[in-house]
Amino acid sequence: MSVGIPLDELAPADQQRVGGKAWNCALLQQRGMPVPDALVIPADADAAVLATIDRDPWFDRWPPGQRFAVRSSAAEEDAPGQSFAGIHETVLNVPRDRIAAAVAACRASVLSERAAAYRAARGLTSGPASAGVLIQRMVDAVAAGVAFTVDPITGARDNLVINSTRGPGAALVDGRVEPDEIRIRKSDRTIVFRRAGGGDRPARELSLTEPQIAELAGVLIAVERTFSTPQDIEWCRDASGFWIVQSRPVTTAAASSIDIEWTRANLAEVLPELTSPQALDAFEHILNTAERRYMGRLMAPEHVLGPMVKPFYGRLYFNLSQLRRVCLMGGTAPADMLRSLGHPGDIRPEDEQVRLPPLRDRIA
Repeated sequence: MSVGIPLDELAPADQQRVGGKAWNCALLQQRGMPVPDALVIPADADAAVLATIDRDPWFDRWPPGQRFAVRSSAAEEDAPGQSFAGIHETVLNVPRDRIAAAVAACRASVLSERAAAYRAARGLTSGPASAGVLIQRMVDAVAAGVAFTVDPITGARDNLVINSTRGPGAALVDGRVEPDEIRIRKSDRTIVFRRAGGGDRPARELSLTEPQIAELAGVLIAVERTFSTPQDIEWCRDASGFWIVQSRPVTTAAASSIDIEWTRANLAEVLPELTSPQALDAFEHILNTAERRYMGRLMAPEHVLGPMVKPFYGRLYFNLSQLRRVCLMGGTAPADMLRSLGHPGDIRPEDEQVRLPPLRDRIA
């Protein structure tokens, strides 16, 4: 007796029943993208029947030792306004005889306190009674990571940002390892920046080779084109090639605004590791106070261009928009400042020019 729906058999009418994560994977697989085969449990599946889910004929296509990734897939999950990343349950390396327990855990996670708090913070007044569940074939990954088809800090759409590590990607997603960071220009797939995780290995020892980076870039661009919007993608690679295990719209606030540009240049070398929240707060206050006192009105007001230093995901970033303003007021080319910082991105032609500020700004 079949309880679930194979991923390649999902139809548009199933979208609300199976949830955002499962539907996104189905759409990609049906468009020819490399997505692991999966069985999808609809949200309205009877709980009593789910106790026998491991008897579904879909599992018979796999060898006895095959492991699976079991992921929640609620109706509002992986939507443009919210992703529920890390809120709902995911269980990895599940053997067939533990599938029922993993499915139950994923369904229960949509009713957890942290899920309720997330909904409340985003004005979602009612939560689902249950959730769909995605049971994917587990990929024997030699490398894995996450990627953004838009800069998650600045919202700039000209580069891909890839975080990568050797082996499975669970430790990276959980924040337990510092990944390799690779930035690729979309227009010609040129690598514009690369840095090995932890900064203790040369770039040639990255977890991906240059041909593999180019291949992954092609897959990421194809995924973004499929959804016609920037994507936050989890991927992995085994001996046969790359796999997309999930894709969701980018939901960071920065992606909707590109007024302010940020960089880790210089700070990546000075403060390469995550600091404690107390130390991060102190560094932010000290640096912003010092920069404002030293540069004075060379900087724009904070309500216009923001602070000189700001933390994102536990790491400090310099405000390039403010630094460009300082260069403008000081009569220097921003390119000189960018090179002195070791800025990893492209230096735009206009940054090579010395421009004069408006007279009213110079007088002020």
